[in-house]
Amino acid sequence: MFELTSAEQELLPSDDDVEFYREHGWFITPRLFTEEAVDDALDALEAHHRRERDYELPGEIDELYDWTPGAVHQIRFNDYVALTNRRLRDFMLRPMVAAVAARLAQTNQIRLWQSSIVYKQPQTGGGDTTIGWHAERAYLRTCTSTNMLTAWIALQDCDESMGPVVMIDGSHRWPDTEEIRAIRYGRTFFGADPALLQDRLERTGMPLRTVPMLLRKGEVSFHHCLTLHGSGPNLSGRARVGATVDMQDRPNRYQAVYDRAGELLTTANDRMCRRLPNGDFDYSDPAICPVLWDE
Repeated sequence: MFELTSAEQELLPSDDDVEFYREHGWFITPRLFTEEAVDDALDALEAHHRRERDYELPGEIDELYDWTPGAVHQIRFNDYVALTNRRLRDFMLRPMVAAVAARLAQTNQIRLWQSSIVYKQPQTGGGDTTIGWHAERAYLRTCTSTNMLTAWIALQDCDESMGPVVMIDGSHRWPDTEEIRAIRYGRTFFGADPALLQDRLERTGMPLRTVPMLLRKGEVSFHHCLTLHGSGPNLSGRARVGATVDMQDRPNRYQAVYDRAGELLTTANDRMCRRLPNGDFDYSDPAICPVLWDE
């Protein structure tokens, strides 16, 4: 069902690349997408921003994550694009991307978790296009797997002035201390005080080597769900646009998790996925979390 061409097979991570990912928590591929394919995806994104949809979602998503013209947010987020836009689905869910993910995560199956477009406009006025230090795991607490990973597909060349994604090298391997858990599981994507976050990081005593993902158009970076990352403001004169594909490995399942107040945690996927006979959400629901690669 899932096959790669001989040219695509040459682009798969080597054993050394897999070891690099294990040690550092991130990896950058060679160019996986042609300029023409990226340009077509950008054209599809313009149609998506015009509210043109090929499919309807079975559940609602928050307004913040479904940008529409006239919204005040300087960072445009559009989630679940691969489930609503056929051209973006064909672009983002190519077997090549999932095959790389499977190799890095050392799993024989990759399923979709979520798909998004992030459109970071140049920072203007009193707005803020900074994304705080965070790990994806903070938003995946209902998942049993801690081996999930994200692909970031660059839709243009990105230099440091554009506020690229920055990884804290090796942070996925930090010990599970109380101080590190507070950072790793903090929902600090939006609105967190950068100085406070930096102070909390420094007080862990862990090495803070930061690596910006300076990708070229069509290149893809991957990062582990425990790797801390963020991005600074876009100080350039053009938008920084990326497509993200969050992926789950074969063993991942739903688990009930409660916050400190005793409230059951939920994700947007829980509003989309079917339920299993025992009442759990089915994170292998083919309509929401289709298999992208299976060996």
